[in-house]
Amino acid sequence: MALGLVALGTANDFATCLGVARGPGGAADALLSGRRRRVDVGEVNGRCFVNVAGVGFDAEVARWVNERTKLFRGTAMYVVGIFRTLVAYRPQEVEVRTDRERWRARVFLVAVGNTPAYAGGVRMCPFALPDDGALEVVRIGDIRKVEVLWVLPLLYAGRHLAHPKVARASCRELVVESDPPLSVHADGEPVGRTPAHFRLHPQALDVLVPEARLKPVGMVEKGGVSKAFPGSPT
Repeated sequence: MALGLVALGTANDFATCLGVARGPGGAADALLSGRRRRVDVGEVNGRCFVNVAGVGFDAEVARWVNERTKLFRGTAMYVVGIFRTLVAYRPQEVEVRTDRERWRARVFLVAVGNTPAYAGGVRMCPFALPDDGALEVVRIGDIRKVEVLWVLPLLYAGRHLAHPKVARASCRELVVESDPPLSVHADGEPVGRTPAHFRLHPQALDVLVPEARLKPVGMVEKGGVSKAFPGSPT
């Protein structure tokens, strides 16, 4: 059995990633002329996600958005949440253990992506592919508010990886711990606080997609900008 997507949600990032057009017409196109594509599924603290999960600033934004009536749709709601949260938010120290490395650092956020985008087109993990058997981990370090304002526009184009305080890696499993505990989200839904245990379920979901989207759908090919995490070894 395969999952059919109807892109009628707030952001529709998963459907967009897989080439399913917005509205019933896009769903009908995938159903009638599409093919099956098997994709990975992420999990954090028992909650599954298909796009991006994370710890820190974006999780605080998700908490703010989900606590309020959705007066705006799509990107507008997240933009308001970003600026409201930024006023009081401060980077915090975290310890991260993956199946490949271990590090400690002060971070603005740690994002874990199965697909490139979330929150209505924020391309936080531009190297992520939904069927490559890996989670993309993007870390924004101890960044000042004025730098955040410079980085934010880059997120929508996936160009933030060039910033010296941004780094990426890939893994299949990781644990994030912090003191004090930080907010955690999965696909924009709050899922409590750290510690956060992320893991990947490879090829776990069959999805109906338009025939034109049988190829990989990441924003950029792997092998571009790549900086190792420079956190303090523990």
